[in-house]
Amino acid sequence: MKNDDDASSLEERVTRLEQEIQSLRASAPRSDKATLVVFSDDMDKALAALVISTAAASLDMDTSLFFTFWGLNILRERRVYEGKDILHRLLECFTPAGAKDLSLSQMNMLGAGATMLKKMMEEKQVLSVEEFLTLAKENDVKLYACSMSMEMMGIEQRELTEGIQVAGVATYLQEARHSGITLFI
Repeated sequence: MKNDDDASSLEERVTRLEQEIQSLRASAPRSDKATLVVFSDDMDKALAALVISTAAASLDMDTSLFFTFWGLNILRERRVYEGKDILHRLLECFTPAGAKDLSLSQMNMLGAGATMLKKMMEEKQVLSVEEFLTLAKENDVKLYACSMSMEMMGIEQRELTEGIQVAGVATYLQEARHSGITLFI
């Protein structure tokens, strides 16, 4: 009788352990997944985020970028003033109108630094921020715009480039939770 109870108890323990292992595997970060938060609209930082994400995608990694606060300006395609209050209109005047208008984090020199860097990139055949965005889309990098930051900053979906998903922080956390690589740029 004791042997039957021991065997039954052992089977239950093995079953419970197998279930725990399956649960851990399901929630463990994946080494083939990368998630980046893009917080800055500095050209050099945007390039870093886009270079890393397109490289990860080229290695068949499931890759996502979550653009928030100033990083949203990278995704903008146009300025829209109509229907916005005075504070949001002012913010429009002082922020980049998209990837083509980004400045550098260092040595911007009233835009001369950004112009010099763009020229050097062109000479070395390095893709521009706009071209990297296109490449990211072509390589199925998921591009998310933070809904809360958009609302706070008065940015509307119609101002963003095509192919951008608007999502909340819960979406970012779901992506990051299962990522082997998470970066904040």
